[in-house]
Amino acid sequence: EGEGVAQDYVLAYMWFDLRLKLTTAQEEESWFPGGEISLRRKQLAEVAAMMTPGQVAEAQYIALALLNKDRIPLQQWMEKHPK
Repeated sequence: EGEGVAQDYVLAYMWFDLRLKLTTAQEEESWFPGGEISLRRKQLAEVAAMMTPGQVAEAQYIALALLNKDRIPLQQWMEKHPK
C-alpha cells in the first residue's frame, strides 16, 4: 500500500508513460477487454495532476531516454537526482 515509502511522482509517471508507449491499443484490448487502455491513460492523467509541468517534462525525458536506450542523458539525470 506504499506505507513508509517515499512517493516519487516523476518515476510513477515515467512507468505509466512507458507502459502506454510500449503497448499497442490492440494488445491492450486483447489483454484487458473493456477499455483498460483508457484506465491507464486515466492513471497517467491522475499522476500528472499531482505534478508540476517541469516534473511531467522530466518524467517524459526519462521515459524517452529509456526507450531510445540513451544512457548518457539518463545517467546524467540519475546523478542529479540520487535517491
